[in-house]
Order: sequence, then C-alpha cells, then structure tokens
Amino acid sequence: MRKYIASHWRGEQSLERSYWLNGVVFGIPLKILAAILEAVDPSQTGVEAYFALSLLYFGAVVPWGIWFAVGVLRSGAAHIRRTGRKFWARVAQFIAGANLLLM
Repeated sequence: MRKYIASHWRGEQSLERSYWLNGVVFGIPLKILAAILEAVDPSQTGVEAYFALSLLYFGAVVPWGIWFAVGVLRSGAAHIRRTGRKFWARVAQFIAGANLLLM
C-alpha cells in the first residue's frame, strides 16, 4: 500500500488511474461522509458525536485532497512528456488544482 501511495504521489501512475481511481473512486467514501455530515442534526445526535464525525471527515479529506492533487498534477506532466498529448492532461490538472484551492 505504501508503494502505491508513493507511486501516485510521484506521478508514476497513468493519468487515468491517478484521476479516476485515486480521485473519483477513492473519493466516494469521503462524499458519503460529507453527505452524512450534512444530514446529521448536531442538536439531536449530540455535539460531541457531530464534532468527532467532523474531525474524521476533515482529517481524511485534507490529506487525501493534497495527495490526489499532487499525484494528478505530476501524472499529467508525465503523460504530456510521454505522449505529447496535452488536452486531457491539462483538464485533469486544472480540476485537481481547482479542488486543492477550493479545499
């Protein structure tokens, strides 16, 4: 698992894997957790439980978001060097960078 995480971070994985698997598929649990946070009423579940769930969410989404963005930016650059094709690499890099800024 550590090798997989490191290979994404260094941009060694394909652009497709970096964006779709590491970004979209691995991001689904975080989206579900965000939906739960939106649906939960802290006054009914308890402020402590809501706070713990919020810490879990932000403790996961920030490192994942940085890891995802850096990997996609590097993978996109490697894709361009390897293939000479820029369009989808730049689109993926733009989306990853925008997500990082919005985070």
